[in-house]
Amino acid sequence: MNQPLYGVWLGDVFFCFSGETSEPRVDAWSRVVRTFHRPDGTRPFANASLRLAELRYPSKVLGSKSTRRPERKTLGGRTMEGLALTPGDAFQMLLSLDTEYYQAQGLTIGEEMEYWVQASRFALELLLQGKFAPGTAEVPSAGRRRTTMQNIKAVWKPQLSAEDTSRFLLLAANIPPIGIGTPAALAGSDPSTREEAGAIVLYSFLCGIIDSQARVAVQDSEDKLRTYLANYRRGQSPLAELWWNGLLTVSRDIPIQGTAEEVSELEEAVERVEGTAFPYPTGEGQTPENGTFALGLRLEPPLEDSRKDWKVSFWVRSQEDEGLLMPVRSIWGNPEPDQVIRGRMYTSIQLQLLMKLGEAAELAPELAEGLYGRAPDSVTLTLERLSTFMKESVPKLTASGITVQMPSRWSREGRRRVGLSLKMMPEARLPGEAHPLPVLGMEHLVSFQISAAMGGQSLTREELKSLAEQNLPYVEFRGEWVEVDLKEIHQVLRFMKRHEKGEMELAEWMHLSADMDGERLWKGLFIEEVETTGLLSSLLDGDTVRKLPSRPIPSSLHGELRPYQERGYQWLSVMRDLGFGVCLADDMGLGKTVQVITCLLERLQTESAGGPVLIICPTSLLGNWQREIQRFAPGLTLHVHHGVRRLRGEDFLKEAADHDVVLTTYHLAGRDGSDLSAIQWSSVVLDEAQYIKNYRTKQAQSVMKLSAPHRIAMTGTPVENRLAELWSIFHFLNPGYLGSFNNFRQRYAPGEGQQEKFRELHKLVSPFMLRRLKSDPDIRKDLPEKLELKSYCPLTEVQGAMYQAVVDDMMGQIESRTGMARKGLVLSSLTKLKQICDHPQLLRRDEGRAVRAESSGKMERMLEILDSISDVGESALIFTQYVGMGELLVSMLGRKYGKRPYFLHGGVPKRERDEMVRAFQARRRTGSFLFCR
Repeated sequence: MNQPLYGVWLGDVFFCFSGETSEPRVDAWSRVVRTFHRPDGTRPFANASLRLAELRYPSKVLGSKSTRRPERKTLGGRTMEGLALTPGDAFQMLLSLDTEYYQAQGLTIGEEMEYWVQASRFALELLLQGKFAPGTAEVPSAGRRRTTMQNIKAVWKPQLSAEDTSRFLLLAANIPPIGIGTPAALAGSDPSTREEAGAIVLYSFLCGIIDSQARVAVQDSEDKLRTYLANYRRGQSPLAELWWNGLLTVSRDIPIQGTAEEVSELEEAVERVEGTAFPYPTGEGQTPENGTFALGLRLEPPLEDSRKDWKVSFWVRSQEDEGLLMPVRSIWGNPEPDQVIRGRMYTSIQLQLLMKLGEAAELAPELAEGLYGRAPDSVTLTLERLSTFMKESVPKLTASGITVQMPSRWSREGRRRVGLSLKMMPEARLPGEAHPLPVLGMEHLVSFQISAAMGGQSLTREELKSLAEQNLPYVEFRGEWVEVDLKEIHQVLRFMKRHEKGEMELAEWMHLSADMDGERLWKGLFIEEVETTGLLSSLLDGDTVRKLPSRPIPSSLHGELRPYQERGYQWLSVMRDLGFGVCLADDMGLGKTVQVITCLLERLQTESAGGPVLIICPTSLLGNWQREIQRFAPGLTLHVHHGVRRLRGEDFLKEAADHDVVLTTYHLAGRDGSDLSAIQWSSVVLDEAQYIKNYRTKQAQSVMKLSAPHRIAMTGTPVENRLAELWSIFHFLNPGYLGSFNNFRQRYAPGEGQQEKFRELHKLVSPFMLRRLKSDPDIRKDLPEKLELKSYCPLTEVQGAMYQAVVDDMMGQIESRTGMARKGLVLSSLTKLKQICDHPQLLRRDEGRAVRAESSGKMERMLEILDSISDVGESALIFTQYVGMGELLVSMLGRKYGKRPYFLHGGVPKRERDEMVRAFQARRRTGSFLFCR
């Protein structure tokens, strides 16, 4: 079966695709397309690159005069992967396209490809007749950063006669729907009809083809054309020289950057050379559309002395063409009352301009003096009047729709804030074995040096004094004109005269470091920068463990740690010694328990713990903790505080003091809170710490009151539903670090700027949280390989007959049932079908009848697997959904292997359940089986 080959223009490349979204199918299609060759042996797709393209079906959003039915609706609204051809390669491929030759090599050409063949032939005729000329094209700005600069490039464009324009419009009107379904080809335009969209895409295609072929000719004459290149230095040359050189070089990507007015002047000059006034043809002899314009003002600073007068020049900007910005002197220089500019007719433009200038002067009296001349084009302002103009008049002008443009050397950030830069005092060195870790904690005092800063740049004391002495709201600072707050300057200057160093608690320092809303304040002053050094810098970056000497694993640990578990133990121990509470948030099954036990052992082995360790966990995990401590740390003495006979009061206090570890539950932490809070614990460990996510509950409040210098929270889900859960866990770990609950909720509540707030919160908590997932590459390589095999088991004749009978019975009743009765019938029938697939006896309830394996295909296959396991003396864990199935298996396997399997289900008491698990893990007998429901 042949593979399809569709094509569409994306604005910069010709995109070929199959319509498939499955990666394996796209890969198979790509191999076929790349190996396609012409009769002469050349491969048109050899240099094609992989690319993703967003394809939308356009007729749903564009009005159209065409009655043609949509084509391939299934392509609408998808992202496709395919092969991208450069304009030059696409031109050669389309001109030589032979559908029969493609068919012979396993490719079926899409119908729309014939359209692009016709468009390529049109481009070829224009090239052969020399109907192309130099022009410019806009280069979109990278990212979303606002800038006053514009980027363009030099290109070669088609130059159409009246006859060519008629052909162009006919071709554009017949563009396939998928041809205008690519947002990239529309280049940000918002066409209202399909015909308009077709003209935009077709013109973009012709420009791409003609520019690529013109540059082939340039390459052939590169040596001769080199003498015609203009000499320039980047950043200093006129835009015209850059544009000229861009035409005469092979590369089409020489950037040309300038202000809006500079670009506008260049485009006007290029238009006179190019001979066309439209971005794409709209019909020869067509009456120009009416245009409207808005008034614009441009601030021009003095060239040398910053105390000289400023100039405000007058400009006009087209409201239909944002790229059209021109000085008013060009309007006054044309005597015609009605002027055509960029293909649009501006009626009585000089009269309208005078009226708009008068309206602006009413809003900004500073402009009035410039309107007395016959052709007013600017006004000069002293520094004092400039300040009034900026503070009082500019907001009014902007609100009325008049653009006020700052000079090119004006700070792009607008007003520059003057504040303080805080740099932490450098430490002599990272602590090593000879220098134990300092106990920090959130109340540790951080010492730092203070300097002045503005806009991310440090200020010397002399520069700060100079700014204060100028006493001007607009100053030239290091090559840029900036607006400053005089009050801020004087506040910072006064502070700097009294302080060169400072101190604050670590928690406050970390909040200043993480703050991302741009309003960091300390002692009422704006904080421009916070620089952390040394050990705390490593802490914030998560590199603390890597930069410190490795700690030996305690010799009293029975067992081996996987590499990632050893890293977790190192982190827990380092953070404990630094005085921080931490959250171990590893994925379930990665061994959080053994990492915590190793940390506790290391503390006991190296120094006096200063009290017992309290571990709080859900009731269901008590047995697991007992087993894990006995397995990995049998040397630890353990007291379990649980059950109706648990100790109280003084008896409990004495018993706890005689043990290394006390183990209890969240339920008892609430009930026996007074006993637990009476002890000074060396560490408190919370397993499944999400149990305290609601800090208002009694058990959460009791846990918060526990006294211990070191705290660990263990959880695989630090945040299940709400961020408030994270606050509760961290309030236990490091009380007060995230502020009060109300302040936390207000700051990180959903709303505007939420993503920045989340990044700030992540920066605050990440140093104290270690989270690894099983899917992490560094973790996956340390885990044993898991082999999953599916075994397909056919139904026996008995199962098949019973299965069909249940289906027939359900279908016979379902038409007469409605609502919940219908749903109940379906659910009960599904349960019966699943039981039949396990074993027919589950449905027949033949309690006195012996279980026959041959009655179930699934059971027969299971026995084959169990035989191979039993032969090598291994054990197996088997899961079943039904207690009845478990009982059948216990009976049958007990007879077959002579040993009754363990059967664990909800009806087994806790003591028996623990004994089953302990015996199974201890492998007291080989070939044992454990059933779980």
